[in-house]
Amino acid sequence: MHIVPGFKKDFPIVLNIPIAGRESFDGMDANVTWFVKGVVAVDDRPDITSETKEIQVIRTSAGSKTQEKEIALIPCVYCESLMAQSASFCPKCGAPRKT
Repeated sequence: MHIVPGFKKDFPIVLNIPIAGRESFDGMDANVTWFVKGVVAVDDRPDITSETKEIQVIRTSAGSKTQEKEIALIPCVYCESLMAQSASFCPKCGAPRKT
């Protein structure tokens, strides 16, 4: 690859923060700053560097793992619309549920 002045190319990067790595705002008095900078080495020439970027590391929140219960639906004897098996009357026509 021949690099000339004004050359610009985007390089995809993957940045892996260690599991034990602290997040950027760990507390009121404990801030951690993460920086990343690209360096391209050229034989016997000064290295070409990109501008330094600051990265904010945020801990992912543990989502609530609520399981939704599947409610069995049964048809109404009068209007044949579906209603929950636990319902005592039809939400559409108001007829009482037959057992």
